[in-house]
Amino acid sequence: MNKLLICSHGSLSKGLFSSLNIIMGDVENVDYLTFYENGEGAAQLEKIENYFKENKEYQLIVLTDVFGGSVNQEVIKKAKDYDNIRIVSGVNFPLLLELAIRLQTEITDEELKNLIEQSKNQMLMVETKLETEFKDDFDF
Repeated sequence: MNKLLICSHGSLSKGLFSSLNIIMGDVENVDYLTFYENGEGAAQLEKIENYFKENKEYQLIVLTDVFGGSVNQEVIKKAKDYDNIRIVSGVNFPLLLELAIRLQTEITDEELKNLIEQSKNQMLMVETKLETEFKDDFDF
């Protein structure tokens, strides 16, 4: 079974988790960890190791905010001892949403790479003077 963990500097991961729950309802097997929030220091990064130990039975995909940032570096260091962990840096909401939808099925490395590419395509400059009006949230 798959599980997602969102990790970020500050409350970004909490915000992504909150948005996911607004759109999908209470989603099982998605967790988040925040770091450096409220004056917390680097020692608090040990939460990652504890989380990995507690979730060995899952195929875990860890989404981090910034490649090469301290949170991402710590995830990489701690994940080396586990065979069940894949790491994606530069998380965005479209990727999180797609992964959460697919949690009940196996997500191959190839599918994960494709989802990452698709989520990159969600980042674009939007023209503000559209001639079309949206009828609902996903009406493009």
